[in-house]
Amino acid sequence: MEHKVPMTSLQVSPNPLETQSTIDYSLQQAATVTVKVYNTKGDCVKIWSPRQQSAGSYQLTWNGTDHNGNRLPKGIYVVSLHAVIILLRPQRFSKPLRSLTFVFFA
Repeated sequence: MEHKVPMTSLQVSPNPLETQSTIDYSLQQAATVTVKVYNTKGDCVKIWSPRQQSAGSYQLTWNGTDHNGNRLPKGIYVVSLHAVIILLRPQRFSKPLRSLTFVFFA
């Protein structure tokens, strides 16, 4: 069965980040959403806990810090949004939806 991708957009601004960036995204349908930031080594440096969200537009603010609140060094980071849709049937649809690369100036 084909599924509609629940996210229509992912945007980070400003890019490059100096003190903080806004991560904007929208969903076409309800999903459990997790947003992560990765460094160029592939390490997850920041994660926003999974949350159930209805269809609509959302915004997160990132101040360039890691999981522990430590300021990250300047460099290139990737923002990844992952959404899980629970279907009424006993199957699960999970797909990493979009990733966006941006530059961070400390």
